[in-house]
Amino acid sequence: MVHMLHFIGLICSCFVTDFVFFRIMDALYERKFPDRKIIYVLIFLVCIPIHVMIACLCIPILNLGYSMVILCGLSFALYKPCGKNILVNSAVVIIYLAMIDISVTAVFSFFVDTSTFTALMQPKFYLLSSVGNAIVVICTNSLLIQVLQHYQISRISKALHAYMIFLMVFEFGIFLMFLKNEPYSGSNWELLLLCIGFLVLDAGILYLYRKISEQAKYEKKSLLIEQQQEMTAKYYEDLQENYEKTQKILHDMKKHLQTINELKQLDEETQKEYREEFLKSIEDIRLQFVCSDRILCAIIWNKIQMCERNGIDFDVSMQDILFDFMNKTEVTALFANLIDNGIEACLASDREKKEIFLRIHSFKEYVVIKMKNTIGTPPQMKNNRFISTKLGHLGLGMSIMEEIAEKYCGNINCDYSEEYFETKIILLAGNKE
Repeated sequence: MVHMLHFIGLICSCFVTDFVFFRIMDALYERKFPDRKIIYVLIFLVCIPIHVMIACLCIPILNLGYSMVILCGLSFALYKPCGKNILVNSAVVIIYLAMIDISVTAVFSFFVDTSTFTALMQPKFYLLSSVGNAIVVICTNSLLIQVLQHYQISRISKALHAYMIFLMVFEFGIFLMFLKNEPYSGSNWELLLLCIGFLVLDAGILYLYRKISEQAKYEKKSLLIEQQQEMTAKYYEDLQENYEKTQKILHDMKKHLQTINELKQLDEETQKEYREEFLKSIEDIRLQFVCSDRILCAIIWNKIQMCERNGIDFDVSMQDILFDFMNKTEVTALFANLIDNGIEACLASDREKKEIFLRIHSFKEYVVIKMKNTIGTPPQMKNNRFISTKLGHLGLGMSIMEEIAEKYCGNINCDYSEEYFETKIILLAGNKE
């Protein structure tokens, strides 16, 4: 039983470490073989016994070197870095795991009033140290991932991290009480069941949080699809209306030309007015914006109509770029949020002339999107981030655009003056899923 406790502790530590390796790689990089999940599962299962055998040799330097090599090797072999530095990220992860291992062992040694070496040599203490290390890693790896991704930690994430830290402290307290109350108990089954129960509890909470997050993401995606469908439907309704107007003009074209020719013989001024009115009717049915990307065309068409209704000059200029490297919902989320922010800023401004300038062009493998719009009051900032000034608004639009730019190995930069707010977004067009 004594040797079994030591071996279970070893397996627990190696399993959680390898699990965190794959979880961090999935979060930071893009899989090279997204349709072959079985490859990743099999490699994960192969890594665990190898890791256990390395750990059984009890050579810390060898264990550390193996962890660094396997993390870097798998990252390069199975994932696309997408502009991220694999070596630096791997080093940070290894340092993080080593610090947790040292800290947990030191804490247990202190509370059981023994040396670190003695704590590691006693199977019961080693099992508790391994499970404690696993609990800390499970409770804190999500925070490390957000730091490496440079994402803003949301209120929900803060609440989760705070709860997991509380759970971690509570479980450590239970372990220490167990050791003090039954330090010489002959049976270790209670301790083993307690360790397994805590691990299942922590892993279950994170699993439920992940499922809830995925559900929220699907709901957001559903709303984007609905918004996209509405704009596309409106776009095709306008196309149909313009087609009908065109047919009417073509039907009466001969009559209009005859009328203009007859007016030339009678009254030049009347003929000029008639000609200008006729040209204006043709101009009115001309498409205001056309590009090869149907989704983007529908979005910008919809926003042009919105700007016209609100007296905003909308100047669009772009190369004919297909955004086929992005999901359709992401195209909608990016451009709808970007232009909506500009329209809302214009509406909030008391300036007489309200303008939006949108420029989209490609440069090598990148797509550059620039927008400048009129503003009223300067935007507010908190922690070097722009925040929404609308009551009850969480500023999710900017957050969504930042996530999309991050996903496509790009960035988003904002600047402002007294009159204008400028947004520049860069995306890697070659980063197709």
